[in-house]
Amino acid sequence: MSDALAMGGVQWTGPRDNGYGDKVARVHRALAVVYALLALGIFATMWSDATAGAPWLALIIGLPAILHGAIAVGAFKRQGWSRVASIIVGVLMLAGFPIGTILGIYLIRYASPGWQE
Repeated sequence: MSDALAMGGVQWTGPRDNGYGDKVARVHRALAVVYALLALGIFATMWSDATAGAPWLALIIGLPAILHGAIAVGAFKRQGWSRVASIIVGVLMLAGFPIGTILGIYLIRYASPGWQE
């Protein structure tokens, strides 16, 4: 059985699996958006104050957005590396109590069983 799944312009066609890859991809996509908005907000606020550190701070905050975005695309495509990266990110997020802990447990829970590549 073959289904076409679409997410953010990326299309993956393959056998339907347990859907865990989609769940993990949605979390990473949401985190990428949150980090990107945070970086843009910091950049806009500090840039208007003519602070010299604004571009670097926005870049440092923006790096997790790029990381989560890449993992989201990989998870949607059921790439093995994205499953491992999701578990590692989930473990790191456990320290961010309470929201990071909840998201970390969610990522570990749904990335650990794996998905069909």
